[in-house]
Amino acid sequence: MSISDSDRPLLDEARKIVPVIREARDFVEQQRRLPASVLAALHEARLFRMMIPRDVEGLQVDPLTSTKVVEAIAAADGATGRWTFDIRERAGLSCRRTAAPSRRSPEQQLRRISRRRGHR
Repeated sequence: MSISDSDRPLLDEARKIVPVIREARDFVEQQRRLPASVLAALHEARLFRMMIPRDVEGLQVDPLTSTKVVEAIAAADGATGRWTFDIRERAGLSCRRTAAPSRRSPEQQLRRISRRRGHR
């Protein structure tokens, strides 16, 4: 089974930001949070919108594509892969629950999750 041609550009975008993620690995490990450069790259690549339905401005990719994208990110840095997975899932679940887009940007969601876990 392979990803669809329409979803392949998303995987390509994930692979393009791998150097940014690798460069920040030490920061992520020491600070236990994602730096602004990585967060901006993930946001610009629209990776947090993978599981959000199209009718609310999401990408609505299939599960295989989403998994391949997270896998590419996690290969560069496991912690960043986990953050991408968590935010992707929470954003998708939020939209399914409310059938409306979140009022929080992915950056705001990340800060909220970080504060809840005791990180600043």
